[in-house]
Amino acid sequence: MSDKIKKEMLSGMKWVATGRLFTQLITWGMTFFVLRLLAPSDYGLVALSTAFTALFGLIAEFGFAAAIVQAKDVEKEQLASLFGYSLALNGLVTLLLVIGAPLIAMLYADSRLTIIIQVAACQFIISAFGTIPDARLRREMRFREMATIDFSTGAITGVLTLVFAYKGLGYWSLILSPLCGSVFRTLFLHFQLRDWVWPSLSLFPVRELVKFGGLTMAGRIAGHFLSQMDILIAGAFLGRDALGIYSVAMQLASMPLSKAMGVINQVAFPAMSRMNHNGSLTGERLLHGGKLISYLLFPVMWGLAAVAPFVVAILMGEKWKDAVLPLQVVCLVLPLRSICTLLTTAVSAFGRADIELKNTLTAFLIFPICLFVGVHYGVLGLSLSWFFGTPIYTYLTVRSSKDVLGFNYRDIFVALLGPFLTSSVMFLTVMMLTSFLNLSYLSIPSLLALVLIGVISNVCALFIFDRKTFSLCTRFISRKYSFKPE
Repeated sequence: MSDKIKKEMLSGMKWVATGRLFTQLITWGMTFFVLRLLAPSDYGLVALSTAFTALFGLIAEFGFAAAIVQAKDVEKEQLASLFGYSLALNGLVTLLLVIGAPLIAMLYADSRLTIIIQVAACQFIISAFGTIPDARLRREMRFREMATIDFSTGAITGVLTLVFAYKGLGYWSLILSPLCGSVFRTLFLHFQLRDWVWPSLSLFPVRELVKFGGLTMAGRIAGHFLSQMDILIAGAFLGRDALGIYSVAMQLASMPLSKAMGVINQVAFPAMSRMNHNGSLTGERLLHGGKLISYLLFPVMWGLAAVAPFVVAILMGEKWKDAVLPLQVVCLVLPLRSICTLLTTAVSAFGRADIELKNTLTAFLIFPICLFVGVHYGVLGLSLSWFFGTPIYTYLTVRSSKDVLGFNYRDIFVALLGPFLTSSVMFLTVMMLTSFLNLSYLSIPSLLALVLIGVISNVCALFIFDRKTFSLCTRFISRKYSFKPE
């Protein structure tokens, strides 16, 4: 890895992580206030609409941004063509959603979905104007500017959600605030770039980019169906309250993972693409990075599982108590999804979007069966579907990616063994302590004390089981870290 790429990765990780941290502090704070103002049925209704708008959003984006970031060289003529096709595709998707909204509402026997989906569809026209500047900033690894934009947009969206909910807008607060956030984000992107590209519809300059973008889009659509299949199935078999409880449990469980992987992928994808072009991207480096990421995500997710009953009781209120067990179940298995996400990013950086698509399509052999069985056992059954299906999906992802990335099953097992052991020690320590104290109610200071005990036990276990990584972490904190694997 060149010193320039290393420096840009470190700087990018710092800025993106800092921006996401402050954004999430605001967002989580607002979310817990909003949860007390809204009912589970509000979240269930919005979860159904989001399942469809998010799907059409993947079609509208068409993988154009990933194609721009991954390409070795991109000319201004190509950017103009991609911008033109982006505008056309987003306009078509908006029209399809507006026309199809009544059919979706009829499918789920809820007329409110019609206007909700039609209003939410407006975000596609807005986002189309931000696709190219967003991709260009990421390609140029200008993460400081991106962090500023993400923080500003997140803060505005969070505040608006709280204000709308406080004013009694109900589920509309979850629809209108992201729409306003899209407007501000697009304006911020153009303010940072200040280099307008006029749209064109010439296909010849962008044939290869469109091909890569198309494969990327297909993989993401399949992945979206996979991630939203539980909501769609639950919406058909469960009531709105049960759906709301399940969707909030999944949202809380996924939030730390999605935000952490969002930070990592935002920096890793353009950096890996550059490394692939100069020949310095190897399986050894990928495993080294994946191991360090696992040392972060495993304790975070398992720690949340350990204190879930108290987080829900203190921060969300008694009406959400049924979300505790599903939250715990999902938290225990979600770290494996981070491995799949990292592998997907890596194979895409190698230009193999076909493998990403293959991995996701293979998962459709597993999860539909698990979910259709699980939904008959309610919210907990749906959560257990992910618990049993995710390890199988992880195995299939590793199997199809390992040859391209240059490692084998044993390498993956060795890389994950340390994070598993240290997180197990932390999880058991916190669970045994709460069981010994027999606490039925926990104050915020006591919850923070449990978190601190979990952190200390995890650090001690890291020192015992993996002193090399412990040394790397201490050197990273002291700014003497090297990306060279040991």
